[in-house]
Amino acid sequence: MGVEDLIAAEAAASEAHKDAELKPGSTLTRGHGRTKTLQVRLNEDEMQALAQLADRRGVPASTLARELLMTQIAAGES
Repeated sequence: MGVEDLIAAEAAASEAHKDAELKPGSTLTRGHGRTKTLQVRLNEDEMQALAQLADRRGVPASTLARELLMTQIAAGES
């Protein structure tokens, strides 16, 4: 299992159990300091395809879009 597969599996498991109780001493944070927003326009078919793939992976569409974008950026750096 590659790193990307492991990350995707962990993300899916986390999203599937997002209402699970936190262990004592754990702190909940969201956003990881992300402060910039990128607005992307998709046509209906593109948005539907993204939403369906996100549903199959058990993650929000925005999480999947970010993951796909960052994968392409990382591929371009190597």
